[in-house]
Amino acid sequence: MDSNVCMVNDFTELNDLIEKSHSVKADLSDEIKNILTRRSELEHKLEKISSLIPDFHKLQVNAENSSKLVGCASELALQLSGKVEQLDFVKNHVLKCVEKLSHIITLKNSALGAKGCLVDNKLDEAAGYVFTYLKMDKDIISLVSRLAEDDPDNNPVITLNDCQQTLLKMIIEKFDEFILKHDEKNIIHLLKIFFY
Repeated sequence: MDSNVCMVNDFTELNDLIEKSHSVKADLSDEIKNILTRRSELEHKLEKISSLIPDFHKLQVNAENSSKLVGCASELALQLSGKVEQLDFVKNHVLKCVEKLSHIITLKNSALGAKGCLVDNKLDEAAGYVFTYLKMDKDIISLVSRLAEDDPDNNPVITLNDCQQTLLKMIIEKFDEFILKHDEKNIIHLLKIFFY
């Protein structure tokens, strides 16, 4: 609207000017309505976007809490790992002790068995007990000797050494006896015991 009101000369020009002003006013009113409509649409879209965007403060608090939980879990895992390692060490130690104890019991039983078999003149069985002793680990034999050194009468190592010597004497005596009798079967049997 470039017309100047002061330059209007007649009534028709004034009417035209008024009509133009109404037309411009109507256009402006339509534009304002469009803008207001778009504004409410934009506000609605902004609300949707705002609802989609998470609350960063809550996210930060949750992240910090999660980080603390992970830290605690990690620390507990390390402590648990250390405890498992200690338990594994103790378990292995206990298993070794049980194994040694089993060997000690075997040695003690071999001593009792060999002694009883020699009394009953059961050379085969006595040889089996002595052989068990002879193939036993030297560390176990040494340990048993140290444990029983205060009581030599109940020392299975001394008993088994004595049984071994007695068994050899008995086998040699029987061997000589069977040689004189030319008892080949029993000679072979004694040789098997002797080289057990």
